[in-house]
Amino acid sequence: MTVSRLHTDAAKVVLKKEKETKKRSFRDSEHFQPLMIGFLCFGFSTFFAVYILYYMKVFLDVYHITTGWIQVVQALFLVWNAINDPMMGYLQDIGCCGMTWIMDRRKVLLFCAPAMCISYMIFWFPWSTTNAMITGLHLLVGLFLFDTLVTLVGSAYCGILVEACETHSRRVRCLVYAELFGILGGLVIFPLNLYSNEAQNFGRFQLGAAVIALLGAASMSGGAYFLETKKEHELHEEIEMAEEPDAELSKKQDNSFRKALRVSWQIVREPRFIFMVIAQFLRHMRTVATGAFQMILINALVSRPGFMEEGSQALSAFYAFGGSLGSILFMCLWKPLALLGTHRMMLILLGVALTNVIIAFILGRSDPLAVIIYIGIESISASAGGYSFGMLLAGEVIDTDTKRHNRESPLSTLIFTLKALFTNPAEQLSPLIFIALLDRGGFSEHRKNCIREAPKLTANLGNTTLPEISTTAAAMLDLEQPVCTTLFEAMHSSMLYFTLFCTIGEIIIISTDYWYKKGILKEDDAKASPEKPTNEEELIAKNREV
Repeated sequence: MTVSRLHTDAAKVVLKKEKETKKRSFRDSEHFQPLMIGFLCFGFSTFFAVYILYYMKVFLDVYHITTGWIQVVQALFLVWNAINDPMMGYLQDIGCCGMTWIMDRRKVLLFCAPAMCISYMIFWFPWSTTNAMITGLHLLVGLFLFDTLVTLVGSAYCGILVEACETHSRRVRCLVYAELFGILGGLVIFPLNLYSNEAQNFGRFQLGAAVIALLGAASMSGGAYFLETKKEHELHEEIEMAEEPDAELSKKQDNSFRKALRVSWQIVREPRFIFMVIAQFLRHMRTVATGAFQMILINALVSRPGFMEEGSQALSAFYAFGGSLGSILFMCLWKPLALLGTHRMMLILLGVALTNVIIAFILGRSDPLAVIIYIGIESISASAGGYSFGMLLAGEVIDTDTKRHNRESPLSTLIFTLKALFTNPAEQLSPLIFIALLDRGGFSEHRKNCIREAPKLTANLGNTTLPEISTTAAAMLDLEQPVCTTLFEAMHSSMLYFTLFCTIGEIIIISTDYWYKKGILKEDDAKASPEKPTNEEELIAKNREV
């Protein structure tokens, strides 16, 4: 009996250990960390899907801000970005004023997500709808607060994502998780657009935006809560930033700051970093212009001629799935991306975007169906892995910098922050340039009469069938006032020329980076080859000794 009891007790202990192992297995698996990152990406997507699509339309059509004040605010915001981005990065690397939590990426994500939710809500509650100066101040404060928190949270998020996946294949897998959750986050546009009738019922829009803010904050805080605590490589990164690794970091902040400046200068001189920054800058220009002015362009060139009316289910679905289809496309390209590599796949997508622009130039703006097809393809190609390809390029830059300078640990936070310093100005320059292009056709003067208060042409189409709408609308557009015709032509040409310039520039930069990368790999192989004779000589010497 005693032996049987011992066996029974031993079996119970084994079963208990197996249960404990099973309980811990999922959290310790390679899928847990990407899943939590996916929740973070879901929260980001809900915020940005609403922000990028609606903020320009709301401030122009609901708050009645002038284009002049938009340009002033964007210019000031450009200056703030030059200060904000490196400041947030250095705070996370070397700390400040005894705030140790800001150096912990998990805590930054956990605590700052609710604050980012509050700053996001500032956009949707007007300070004034009659005083352009107060409305401009409203936009300025909202952009300053929201971008500061996005930079702080985003740099922590990017650092965790890259360092959790050290190889190219693991990074692709982790980014697929992020893209999947990003698709789900982007779908919030569909119910919001239907519920608010494309923000025309602004009270409903405010309620929907508040619900989305709470959902996004809960998703980000929950994902950050279950993320693993600070890893050893993050401590090495802080030591790498210190002038004397064995000394206490808090007593060496001055030396750390000088070291940070020296290391930053090493990074910004790296050719691969320069190529990455220029490519991401041009991609941001495309993405921001496509997102921020998408509603305005569609209302003028598509909805008013009678194709896909404002607030319709078809148009709401287009807004919701336009960006999400880019993420779906990236997920479908997972295996080709692993086989072809980042640069080749990016060049293929850029070739599609360039072809789309050329076809749109040939077809012109008279056919609303052709215009909506162009905007849809551009939206998909601009968002297809736009964030993920940037992460993959940044990962290669981090690997190159770590290897070239023999760093103990990758300085991912600093590199991401420096990248943001040079690429984030695209978010301000893109609206400035695009509005300047639109003003060639009198956008500021004639937008109210030609778009907002002009009767839709749908009422004059009678019982025209769907295939005939494009032809009928094209004939009616020729009868419009000359100023409206000039405005619509300027809007269509500005959309195409802007995309054409950014796409060609990105193709040139990505191709240059690809050939430069191949040159680095050849140099590494050449450096490694002399080691073989040395090893053979050592083997011969050992054999002689034997």
